[in-house]
Amino acid sequence: LTGFLRLNPNTLTGRIPDCFATSSPNLATMPLQDNSLTGGLPQTWSPTNALNSLMVSNNPDLGGKLPDSLFKMSDLRQIIAEGSGLKGSIPRELCNATNLESLYLASNEIHGELPPCITNLTNLKELSAPFNKIEGRLPESLDKMLSLKKFDLSSVSILGYFPCVSLERARAPEHVSGRPRV
Repeated sequence: LTGFLRLNPNTLTGRIPDCFATSSPNLATMPLQDNSLTGGLPQTWSPTNALNSLMVSNNPDLGGKLPDSLFKMSDLRQIIAEGSGLKGSIPRELCNATNLESLYLASNEIHGELPPCITNLTNLKELSAPFNKIEGRLPESLDKMLSLKKFDLSSVSILGYFPCVSLERARAPEHVSGRPRV
């Protein structure tokens, strides 16, 4: 299978086959949103996979966690997994995805803190993870994220303050959303 696998919207059920993660090195785009997938994302992704866009939003019973190996693919640019029942924390391996531009994780059951190293993702333009169980403090060095245009952590339990001084040195995001709980 090469290039583009488009299976949305449909009424597909069951697991995403592991072969898409391990044996499809030329698969670049995988839109699987608006289905009834279950069983989580494949947990082992080949680092030589050419996948640049994974879209699994609106599969409310997908569940599972974000696999560490997903973030070892150098071509990965976009993850859209809103309303997919994802659980667990955001893995620190996310910080290896240096070409990642968009990360949409709204309306899941993701918990824990944002990895502090997320500020090393200088190509990240959009980070949206509202309506999760994310907690803790915002990383202090958000000014490293010069490409950031959208930052949405509304309805989570972020503590402390928003580091405005850092954002003054960076290009200001076009959209910032959040409800800090001090």
